[in-house]
Amino acid sequence: MQRFLATLLTLTLWCLALPAAMAADAAPMIRLEYRLVAFGIDPNGFEGATRRLWRVGNTQLRYEEPLNPATGAQLLVVVSMPDAWFIDAAARRGTYRKDSDAAGKVKFPAFAPQFGDEIAKMELGFEQQWFAERNAVDAGERTVQEVDCRLQTVEADGKKVTLFSRKANGLPFQIVVETAERAVAVRFARYERALEVDKALFQPPAGVEIQAEAPAAKQ
Repeated sequence: MQRFLATLLTLTLWCLALPAAMAADAAPMIRLEYRLVAFGIDPNGFEGATRRLWRVGNTQLRYEEPLNPATGAQLLVVVSMPDAWFIDAAARRGTYRKDSDAAGKVKFPAFAPQFGDEIAKMELGFEQQWFAERNAVDAGERTVQEVDCRLQTVEADGKKVTLFSRKANGLPFQIVVETAERAVAVRFARYERALEVDKALFQPPAGVEIQAEAPAAKQ
């Protein structure tokens, strides 16, 4: 599972040379708090801890991890295209990278490529769009953790993928991918849309020592 988290982080950073879908200031802000749920993941450990994500369209993103007790690091990623900062919030140090393509697009996949190429196209904040584009099939209703949900399923990459949407407001509660070995879920403790954009979220915090990297090459 450590490999899964590392791969997901790598994917978080850059998917370049793609046109941005909308201007940052024109897109409402999304805020998510979520965690991974699966057999073998300790809900009280680092892997099962809550992550936080803010994004504005495909041009601004902020991702926060809790403190990793094994490394002492606390990852913070801030992107305001074409600028990006990768920060250890605990050490108050980070690096800066500028995309050479000002029209680049930032992406944040819900699942890593090990689940399959099609599943890896699903982005946090745009999960329902992914299911709609693949003609998801209604799969009834279910109550999970005392939350009443409506289910939709898609078969992708040889796996069953299910979206659980809250009946109360229609927002995602969790996405489950069923593999041959086990089911892995991304579960949302908080899911908010259409928020006013807080521009301060998409700049590095004050008091952080930043070192510049070479510009990222076009792909």
